[in-house]
Amino acid sequence: MHTFSSGIQTREARDNHPYGFIIEWINWDSYFRNSNLEPGDMITGLNNKKYTKEMSEPDRSKAIGNFLESTYWEEHGGKDGDNILLEVWREGKMIEVPGKISKLQVYLDKEERLALSPDGPTRLNNDGFSSAWSNWYEKFQRHASRYIADWKWERSAIDNRSILSEHLEWKPRIDYLVKNYPGRFADMLLKDWEKVRQILEGRTYTDISEETLEYRKIGKQRVALVREAAITGRSAFLDKLSLSIIPAFPAPDPVYANLKEAAGKIVVLPALTLDNFINDLGKSYAVAGNKNDGYYFIYLNSKEADIFFKTLFYYQSQVTPDVKESYQFIAEIMDQPTILTYEGRSVKGLMVKILSGTAGEENVFIDISKTDITGKATFEGQESLSIFSGYPLDDTASPQQVIEAMIEYIKLGDMQSWRKLFGNWKIYSQWEGPTYMDLAYWFTDENYQHTWEKSRRQILNDIYDARILYVSPVIKVTEENKSIGVPGVEQVKIIIDHIGKPDGVYRSISNLYVHRNWTLQRLNTGPWKITELQPL
Repeated sequence: MHTFSSGIQTREARDNHPYGFIIEWINWDSYFRNSNLEPGDMITGLNNKKYTKEMSEPDRSKAIGNFLESTYWEEHGGKDGDNILLEVWREGKMIEVPGKISKLQVYLDKEERLALSPDGPTRLNNDGFSSAWSNWYEKFQRHASRYIADWKWERSAIDNRSILSEHLEWKPRIDYLVKNYPGRFADMLLKDWEKVRQILEGRTYTDISEETLEYRKIGKQRVALVREAAITGRSAFLDKLSLSIIPAFPAPDPVYANLKEAAGKIVVLPALTLDNFINDLGKSYAVAGNKNDGYYFIYLNSKEADIFFKTLFYYQSQVTPDVKESYQFIAEIMDQPTILTYEGRSVKGLMVKILSGTAGEENVFIDISKTDITGKATFEGQESLSIFSGYPLDDTASPQQVIEAMIEYIKLGDMQSWRKLFGNWKIYSQWEGPTYMDLAYWFTDENYQHTWEKSRRQILNDIYDARILYVSPVIKVTEENKSIGVPGVEQVKIIIDHIGKPDGVYRSISNLYVHRNWTLQRLNTGPWKITELQPL
């Protein structure tokens, strides 16, 4: 009895709309190698019969491309060369692809030994390479299918430059095969190898220019503008308090000094780093000084410290995320002697209250006293910043326009507009059972800040631009039901292509730090919103 097959390998797409089986590989000797069928296509029906989610487990196993496909043909009287018709879903369109099934071929060489094709090579020979041809071909097929069927790099986060380097190592054996065993098998493998190489190399972008990279200069201009204002503002602040300023060291002794006389005086503390930050009995402090000159302590959970660091975070979101972790505070001595554990021993010193602070290498100066009615402070030079996006967006914007706006806002440092692009709901779609909705889902300010800083670092360093590569068709997640308060939810998936500059050429780049997959939803035909808070 012969075994019949389409020569296709698939995997079930359980959560897809529509339901079907995605093509992972088409064998070199399959009839469908001559058709317009492609890995990545989804087969939704066979011979005018639809595949459905309600199929039994045995029927799923017998679906085309699955491991019991041959049983299906046996049960349905399949014969070598029988015509079949596949219903295929590709990029939102349904097409029909005719083809044939054939009996499973066993190839022999001239010595009647098992071979990979009529032209060779013999399966167990290695022709001087490290492994037999059969083992090598099995590994090559797994390698090639992983990327040919996933040319958009959406199924997993890959480092395409690293994998490309590994892929090039397959070439010498491919060349040997083409030279010594010419024929259709060798031609197909060379074609597959070349296709994977092109996929892993990514797209080349020739329209990146000084003009398109102008946003990087805006960031530098902002840094310079604010730094100049910081230096001027700090100098003016010191002049204003000059009569109250005393040398910081040696610090007044918290036990023997006249603390009433020292309290209220102003000291300019040395630059502190995270090494000076400690936790003592569940509270956070910054420690300035040493055992010879004495110590000052800053309570980092104080209102003043909170204002300073929140304002600094705002600077990082609007100007640059790259600020050296160095802080120099101007502080007022308090009549509050304290003992803390520092560098493994107990030390005594005086608490001080922050009046102002400088971060980085004089990058930003923050006067704590300059707060508005909500308690927020501004950094020096903030009012002179021109924050603009140049990308107007309203509630009628398409999913593609929303993602394009997101990229533009990140480039130009417009965090406020960027934040508005994200949704405040969460939809949990289940394979079985009702869809669960959390319509009061929200991200914290810390979530936004962390994600924003990462995105800004990316676009100002290794990522030069990001373009939309793919926009999926709109699918319905739920139908609106006003009687029970269930909104109608539509969903779109967008894939972004990040552009790096490997080897001096602007090309697609993918790694663990970029996010290609973006999901957008809208409720009751309202504005499209991004559903996941993730860096660029």
